[in-house]
Amino acid sequence: MKKFHKSCQWWAIISVAVGLSALLQNLVDKYEILPKSPTELCDLFRLQKLNLGVNGFERKIPTSLSRCSNLRFLSVWENKLVGEFPKELTYSMPRLVSLYVIENNLTGGISPSIGNLTSLVNFSSFYNPFGGSIPNALGQLRNLRYLRLGFSQISGTIPPSLYNLLLLERLSVPVNRLWGSLLSTFGFMFPHLQVLQLYRNQFNGPILLSISNSPQLLLELNNNFTGKVRNDFENLKNLYLINLGENNFETKGLDVLGMSCIL
Repeated sequence: MKKFHKSCQWWAIISVAVGLSALLQNLVDKYEILPKSPTELCDLFRLQKLNLGVNGFERKIPTSLSRCSNLRFLSVWENKLVGEFPKELTYSMPRLVSLYVIENNLTGGISPSIGNLTSLVNFSSFYNPFGGSIPNALGQLRNLRYLRLGFSQISGTIPPSLYNLLLLERLSVPVNRLWGSLLSTFGFMFPHLQVLQLYRNQFNGPILLSISNSPQLLLELNNNFTGKVRNDFENLKNLYLINLGENNFETKGLDVLGMSCIL
């Protein structure tokens, strides 16, 4: 018997996961029942990708998922999952690269145990009523490129450990209760930054833009920033969107409208 090529095995694994997910959704639609999350999938210890998004699950995330120790991709986005994200999963998935828990009803804050997922590149958890603060442990995720925590009822300041994420390309924390000023070296800390979304928080102080030479740069900074709009905005030749509304900038000094023609 001929052996399957590795790519065929990979797609077979994905098809099983997606197929089971679609089957469960059909059960929901046809019989108006709400099944428990498919814990049987947890026995597939070779499973690398699991997408259970858009299914209407109204349960806690099962701790038995921790048996899927080879997962690289886990998505439970747009369900009605409740409770805390299980700490057991953060201790048992050392290879996890992408974690999507977007648009659920998860609470209890973002656990410091998230720092155990050291292979994580993408952590997207917006539209959850998490509460709490940004844990220092996020600074341990040195491979992280995409961090999206918007609309999550998070309060407090940006922890200094976050400045360890030198590979970060997207930092998105809009519509929370974050406050404080940015470090004077903010831009230098994130040399690969392409998207910075801080809008509708309570950040204050001057905008300190020493931001990188990214191929593209999107800035949304609506807060309580003060002072003058920095002259070094003129150096951001690759800037393609900037939103400075709802701040408290000085009207004297730099001609902002004139500067916009230079960009």
